[in-house]
Amino acid sequence: MNHIYIWFGGRSTFFALGFFTVGSVLAFHDKLSVTYVSLAGAIQALIAVKSVAQDYHDRSLVPPVGGDN
Repeated sequence: MNHIYIWFGGRSTFFALGFFTVGSVLAFHDKLSVTYVSLAGAIQALIAVKSVAQDYHDRSLVPPVGGDN
């Protein structure tokens, strides 16, 4: 599954595209509800928080560039 995330540019983009597609189909069929919108928004927020936390963790593992040599 990682190669799909990498191809889309990350986990957030992959899920955002999925939620957009499903939301568009539901909207065109007049079935889009507040429940779906709030659920999709909550999931996107959790994915964004996880991505930020993972990026922060990955950045802390990289040694600083330059410094005293």
